[in-house]
Amino acid sequence: MKRYIIAAISILALAASMVSCTDHEVIRQLDDVEAYLSEHPDSALTVLDSISTAGIQGRKANARFALLYSMALDKKHIYLTSDSLIMPAVTYYRNHGTDSDRAKSWYYLGRVQQNAGEYIQATVSLTHAEKYADLSGDSFYSGMTHRAMGDIFGDTFNSSESLKYYELAYSDFEKAGARKHSDYMLLSLARAYYSRDMFTECEKKCDKIIDIARTTRDTVLYAECLKLYASAMQNVKSTPAPEETIRIFDYVSDSLKYGLTFDDYTVIANAYALEKDFQSASDIIGQLKQTASKDRY
Repeated sequence: MKRYIIAAISILALAASMVSCTDHEVIRQLDDVEAYLSEHPDSALTVLDSISTAGIQGRKANARFALLYSMALDKKHIYLTSDSLIMPAVTYYRNHGTDSDRAKSWYYLGRVQQNAGEYIQATVSLTHAEKYADLSGDSFYSGMTHRAMGDIFGDTFNSSESLKYYELAYSDFEKAGARKHSDYMLLSLARAYYSRDMFTECEKKCDKIIDIARTTRDTVLYAECLKLYASAMQNVKSTPAPEETIRIFDYVSDSLKYGLTFDDYTVIANAYALEKDFQSASDIIGQLKQTASKDRY
């Protein structure tokens, strides 16, 4: 990650003095990169680096480069905590470009601030992104913005606002035809219901997600939803089903070969306790204590 940050910031710093490419030529190349960036971020980063070695002239080209580089890094799950890269885009697009450009630049600034734990600043930036996404009619970036806002409210323990923004994001992605994004947004919604102890609603969402995951053969979505479903089942006070919880987790681990987390094993231990199999529950808790102890050193 450090390599990308240093390279990108250095490129922008040198851009003013390197003029071997015209502004028009660079913009044309950057337009080409944007066309495949979403599907091939690795290739996009390689081409962006090659463009930069020839020099970038003009504020417009620098802003475009900064925005696309930020988009590619985010797509690669390389999360920056410094706004040095994206700020030239935010500054330029305040008074130039389109509402779509403004929506994207504010969104990626908000993401950087979110990564840095600067939640107030991030919320302000994302509010700007929300405004310009709406003005431009960009349902996809409206969804991305609402999802990020939902994440922030979830991280700050405001589950009602988190649920509200996740619902908005799901609606946005559906409108944009972003099928995979809307599928995973359903999972976020189910988790938000779970965090609010709305276990019946959580199960209903999980039923829908399981059908989708089976149809699309998305193993990750399927496994994550099954784990959430199993956790919710033993919390429905009228009909708790600890034995089914254990069976589902066994299926996820043994048949799907999908890893379980510390929290998952805590749920399994509780299920054994509800089944009055206190020895199995005690064994799992003992293993968890050993793991926690090792992680401290």
